[in-house]
Amino acid sequence: MMYVIAVSSCCIHAIFELGLCSHTQVPINLYFMTHAYFCLYHTLSNYALRRLWRAFGNRVTVVSFIAVSIVIGLMSVFTAFTETFTIQNFPYYELACRWEMYTYGSVFYGLYFIVSYPMFLRIDERPTERWTFFQAFVEGMAVSMLITTGKSVALLAAYTGA
Repeated sequence: MMYVIAVSSCCIHAIFELGLCSHTQVPINLYFMTHAYFCLYHTLSNYALRRLWRAFGNRVTVVSFIAVSIVIGLMSVFTAFTETFTIQNFPYYELACRWEMYTYGSVFYGLYFIVSYPMFLRIDERPTERWTFFQAFVEGMAVSMLITTGKSVALLAAYTGA
């Protein structure tokens, strides 16, 4: 069954004429694309962060903490901007304000990666410590909570002019 759905925010308007998941009203094919994108992002971030930690001798110092934090921040915003930039020609999107989508959208979306990159890296990082499904589940829920709270506070501050 085909549906037409319009999604709108301050920066982007999307019109989908695709098969939709009945309870979320999201095109089904976007679920599969999202999974592939996120596997790629987190695999590349793990590779980069492991190389950086090895360069510091796997020791936590003030310098290594600051360097890793800066790299995570830069990778997060770069990932978010790159994804935002690549969807600009998706035929179902009409961009209300390209500049706002690139700047605000990338920064808010980047908040997700700032939290998820280090937490994803921790899963099975030490071969002697195996994670259970429950531990991975709790980490995933913690990421979701941190991202939701962070975005809510950031949006509240943006709307109130704080």
